[in-house]
Amino acid sequence: MKVKLNKWQAEVANDSHRFRIVCSGRRSGKSVLSRMIVLKWALENIGTYWIVSPSYKQSKQIHWRDLQREIPYEWIAKKNEVELSITLKNGSVIELKGAENPDALRGVKLRGLVVDEIASIRNWDWLWSEVLRPTLTDYEAPALFISTPKGYNHFFDLFQQGQNSHDSYKSWKFTSYDNPFIKKEEIDNAKAELTEDTFA
Repeated sequence: MKVKLNKWQAEVANDSHRFRIVCSGRRSGKSVLSRMIVLKWALENIGTYWIVSPSYKQSKQIHWRDLQREIPYEWIAKKNEVELSITLKNGSVIELKGAENPDALRGVKLRGLVVDEIASIRNWDWLWSEVLRPTLTDYEAPALFISTPKGYNHFFDLFQQGQNSHDSYKSWKFTSYDNPFIKKEEIDNAKAELTEDTFA
């Protein structure tokens, strides 16, 4: 592997809760974490795994190039640029999806699911209960929810659920300062230039 997780990423990756929620600042490393967790799942249990972003375009921009770079070439059986999917030699499939077309997300049995930038996904409660949650039922599959915060919306509610000692849910909060690969001076400069609300 070409990626080494930092301390907080490793803590989340090694946790055993079925539903994990990560609230973190920009450039904190949450997207890398999500891809590494999906890859870990795919290597351990053969099946189909999704990373769902608010749109197909976002999935491609955020994850596609890095996912191809992070998975060792010798582990890959085939790639599909149109479907944004990678089939591993063990038979597992990792696919990138957009939440803007819910009908395209129905009827699949997933072994694991990541929802990226969940705070920006519209109609989340309906999408989760009617479309995404059923994809996890057959295998009692895990899910990871990651996002930067966006006010007191559905992501805030989900985060709170993970703070309330629920058996299946656990949540963490990290900031951009928690990424050891970004200079703190750069973040301080952004803080000085932006309004307080924007920086937060």
